[in-house]
Amino acid sequence: MAISDHLRSLMGSAAPTDVRASATASEPEAPEAPEDDTPEPEVEPEEEAGKGDGEKAEADPPAPETPKAADPAEIAEYCAANGCPALAGPLIREKATMDQVKAKVGSVETTRALVKDAGLLAPAIKADAADAYIAAGTSVEDVRASLWDRIVKAQSPEIRSSIAADTGVPNAAEGWNKAVGKVNARIEATQPKEG
Repeated sequence: MAISDHLRSLMGSAAPTDVRASATASEPEAPEAPEDDTPEPEVEPEEEAGKGDGEKAEADPPAPETPKAADPAEIAEYCAANGCPALAGPLIREKATMDQVKAKVGSVETTRALVKDAGLLAPAIKADAADAYIAAGTSVEDVRASLWDRIVKAQSPEIRSSIAADTGVPNAAEGWNKAVGKVNARIEATQPKEG
């Protein structure tokens, strides 16, 4: 088969129009070149869109995934297990993630520890103060500042001694002299007597 016949057969017309083709029919035909069965590479629609207008054919980076709200039952269990079941309701309403729940519960534990330590320094600060801070949603830094102010205000400005001055003395100097005498008497009483 001649090349022109082959081209016509590919184009849909099998009728030979070339006179030379009939004349060369007696000649042996040259072997045909094998057809290339390799498929054309498929072009993605995104790549096609950007080719003609000079834009890059790169896809937009994926949008960051929004965090998924934690399961309400899981939030309630976690809060109850960590001693703050009252936090579960607000956290569920906020649709908090489990990371946010853990951070909030951790700040509650820190607040309780701070109030406990402050109560050791200033007995007027009771443990229920932690519940007030937690209910108000006070941050740990603000709790520290507030407790510091309360401790400073609770401190007494006067000097306290372990031996009280005698009352009924005409002046302070005489009262202190009696107090020093009492201390010296105690010291002498604890020392062994020479004899």
